[in-house]
Amino acid sequence: MRIAGRLLITQSIAAVVFLAIVWASGDTLAPLGAWGVAVVLFLGAGLLTAVGLSRSLDSVSTHVAAVAAGDFSTKPPELAGAPAEVTRTAAALADLVAEMKRTKGLTSGILGGLPMPYLLVDAQEKAVATNQACMDMVQIDGPPQKQLGRTLAEIFYNDPGRQTAVGKSIREGQIFRNLEVTITGHKGGQRHVLANVFPLYDLDNRCIGGLCLYLDMTTIKEQEARICAQNDLMTAAAAKATSVSRDLTDSAASLRAQVSQAGEAVGRQRDAASQVAVSMGEMNAAILEVAKGASTAAGLADNARQRAQEGAAAVTEVRRGMEGVAKQAANLKADMGELGRQAEGIGAVTSVITDIADQTNLLALNAAIEAARAGDAGRGFAVVADEVRKLAEKTMQATGEVAKAVAGIRESVTRSVSGTDAAVGAIETNTKRMDESGRVLAEIVGLTEKTADSVQGIAAAAEEQSSSSEAVAGSIEDIAREAETSAQAMEEAEHAVEGLVRLTVELDQVVADLKATSSGQDADRCK
Repeated sequence: MRIAGRLLITQSIAAVVFLAIVWASGDTLAPLGAWGVAVVLFLGAGLLTAVGLSRSLDSVSTHVAAVAAGDFSTKPPELAGAPAEVTRTAAALADLVAEMKRTKGLTSGILGGLPMPYLLVDAQEKAVATNQACMDMVQIDGPPQKQLGRTLAEIFYNDPGRQTAVGKSIREGQIFRNLEVTITGHKGGQRHVLANVFPLYDLDNRCIGGLCLYLDMTTIKEQEARICAQNDLMTAAAAKATSVSRDLTDSAASLRAQVSQAGEAVGRQRDAASQVAVSMGEMNAAILEVAKGASTAAGLADNARQRAQEGAAAVTEVRRGMEGVAKQAANLKADMGELGRQAEGIGAVTSVITDIADQTNLLALNAAIEAARAGDAGRGFAVVADEVRKLAEKTMQATGEVAKAVAGIRESVTRSVSGTDAAVGAIETNTKRMDESGRVLAEIVGLTEKTADSVQGIAAAAEEQSSSSEAVAGSIEDIAREAETSAQAMEEAEHAVEGLVRLTVELDQVVADLKATSSGQDADRCK
């Protein structure tokens, strides 16, 4: 409009100047009329040109005003027949509008694609753009567009006068990075966020607003709290497992000592049985010699007294040997009784170890349950708990083997005691018979005339004694074999106890690993 007005004024001034020149020439009115028509035509053409230019500029001005108001859908005006200057100006404005559309599209795309809550404000802290994630964070119902034009203090706190970080950032140019903030929503819910707040400047370095980006850390905080609680539970379980492992180690050491003592007792029993077997062999040989002497005495009646005296002496020696055998059998019986009592002690210790293993298995089960509650965060603890449970099962298996070995020892002791009682009875019988033989020999010494009959009686008695001594020797050999079996069983029991000790060491290592796991980086976060 201004350009058209100026053009019209210029043309009017030119027409007036032209009329003044004509008037000054002093021509007649006829030529003046012709000149007047020319002037009118000239002014009319200028007026039409000014009006067309004014309309073109009005169209361009209307288009620019619509774009400035945010209406990028309006189409550029058609400027057919407009002056070149106007056409070039309109083309430049069209390029400017296209660049503005591209820039606004990029900005809208970036803000619209942000998955995190954000709030864009102008220099007066009034919301220019936000998203649904921000509305959910502060628990405001309705679309985000309803909050545009409100200040951050009004949107977040319903307090227009409240000082905010974005206001300080706009006023002082300060940038806040990863500022820990607890936001209480309008419905009472709390969210733990990291706020990043910074001012925005135009190309002339004037502050035009600020941007707030929020990183929701609520889930991470809750997970850290759960991990801290799980660490506390795992630490308590590890402490209990350590106590159980210590008790198990002490019990295993005591059991190993008792098994060692029982093994030594069985070894002594085995040696005593071997000595008794040797003595019984010597006694049997002596009895055979007596029988042989008695048979010879039947044919040598002249030497009956001498042979009878020798027989009496032999019987005396045999009686002494039988008394020694009786003492050794009594000692063997006492040792076997002690062995039985020690075996009972081993059974009691085995029961204690079984109870400890059950408790360890229960603790491992509790640890596995707590790890299952922890989900993915507790997988490592679940593996450790499973290893503890396996060690407890191995402990129970080893304890069962020890119990079986102890049962075998007790059965062997029972059989050995029974055999020893039988041997003692046989020895007492043989002792009585030896006394009877002594009396018979005394009668032979006093009654030589009955030598033949007495010698036959001695021979018969000697044969019977030989049979009895063979039976006693067989019993002693059985005792020796049982003692050997008991010794082997005690060695196996000792090996089983050593395996139990190794299992307790492995259990201690697993507990140490469990403690190390629960006191790692996650535990540091709980401090």
